[in-house]
Amino acid sequence: MRDGIYRVQYETATLCATGVIVLNNGELNGCDRFHFMFGDYRQRGNNLTGRVTFKCHTVRTGRPAAIPEQFELICKGVGSDSFGQFNFRCPGTPQIRGRASFTWLADFTPV
Repeated sequence: MRDGIYRVQYETATLCATGVIVLNNGELNGCDRFHFMFGDYRQRGNNLTGRVTFKCHTVRTGRPAAIPEQFELICKGVGSDSFGQFNFRCPGTPQIRGRASFTWLADFTPV
């Protein structure tokens, strides 16, 4: 993965969403319409692993009561310089699991 801005699309049993993430030297930050996201990732060859914390900023109608306002995901998948996909799961909340893909949008240069 190269540092930069990516579109991320993910789905679980109860939600499909699209957001934007910034990858920068092993750190990930971003948001979608319901959550802030922050965490870290590691790439070895084409294999990706990471941990991402989701923190709710807007409560969605119909959100299952069992879904906490903040939770951590463990992610594993594959990636290249401009595209990737991974599966994720939440150890503390087993019903949070799904898959995601991300697509390169632009370079990112921190100020």
